[in-house]
Amino acid sequence: MSLKNLIKDKDIRKIVLGFLLSTVVFFGYYFFFNPYKFQLLYQSWDAPSYVVVAKSFYIPALVELANTVRLPTAFFTAHFPLYPFFIRIFSFVGYFRSAIIVSQLFTLLYFITLYFLLRNLYPKAKFGFIIIPLILFTPRWFSVSHIGSSEPTLLFFITLSLLFLRKEKYCLSAIMAALAQFTKPYSIFIFLGVVLYFFYKLLIARGKNTLQLTKNFLPFLLVPLSLLLIFAYYYHLYPDLSFLFIQQKNLGYFTFPPFSIFNNIKFTVLWQEGLVYTFIIYLGTIIVLFKKKFYDLAFIGLGLFLPLIFLVHEDLSRYALIMLPLVFIAFEEVVTNKHFQLLLVLLSPAIFLYATTFINYNISP
Repeated sequence: MSLKNLIKDKDIRKIVLGFLLSTVVFFGYYFFFNPYKFQLLYQSWDAPSYVVVAKSFYIPALVELANTVRLPTAFFTAHFPLYPFFIRIFSFVGYFRSAIIVSQLFTLLYFITLYFLLRNLYPKAKFGFIIIPLILFTPRWFSVSHIGSSEPTLLFFITLSLLFLRKEKYCLSAIMAALAQFTKPYSIFIFLGVVLYFFYKLLIARGKNTLQLTKNFLPFLLVPLSLLLIFAYYYHLYPDLSFLFIQQKNLGYFTFPPFSIFNNIKFTVLWQEGLVYTFIIYLGTIIVLFKKKFYDLAFIGLGLFLPLIFLVHEDLSRYALIMLPLVFIAFEEVVTNKHFQLLLVLLSPAIFLYATTFINYNISP
């Protein structure tokens, strides 16, 4: 679609206007009513860590100069380079301002890309006010999308990868998935989902089209290759392999049996109840995708979901955001329903208060 036609699209205009309105309201609150103004946004994790990477790109001597959060030098290898790369591009406005600008830019791009993916899957559906759930669901997404975070960049590239996958443009889909890998460590499980999908395709093909299916799959090797390239660069800078321990600590711990997070005494029982709802939403997403016969999306969702049930991490709901585009695809009838959209509008004060409270207290030194 050309830029001219994009501007003429009424749904796109509503998405852009809704996004701008929510942005003005949210940042206006901090600018006019919070005595610290944007300082709390700048200090909210993980923006300061990404700024350190943007200034140093992991070079130990430069990390020491930029390390305002006073964490071990190798710690910053847990923050992958693509989002800091964009921060560096716009750093002429200041690194912390750039972190938020880049986050907002990719949030809007993610919204628009997901809209096109939904329209591709549901050509007869009406998406007039899809911007409401895009902004407000989930509350964890609302909070991370308004600070310096890598999730908007991640979701943009994942959604674009899914869009190309649906159009059977496998090379482009693989490139976008590789860019997602350059954004966040957990993206490696996209590859697991792709492997499951193509294995399923091979099974139902029963020996037919094996060569073509193999050719379609091969570009996705870019995803693990991207991870190896990142680790090779880290090894060049940190030959003692300390970065591998940082990766494990940052990602959390994969344990057996599944759902071991509920046995962890670090987390209160009341807090754990919210995790149950998280698992219900994302497992329900996979089931509905299979029911709707979106097998490619369902298997990718399965690849992303299965590691979550073995993960012990206090911010598991943030890791689960990688599946958020799939939720909108699976429950299109819900998110486009006016009653659900009205529900979110009525609950928007609660979502807003949750986000601001979380941001105000989840701050770096």
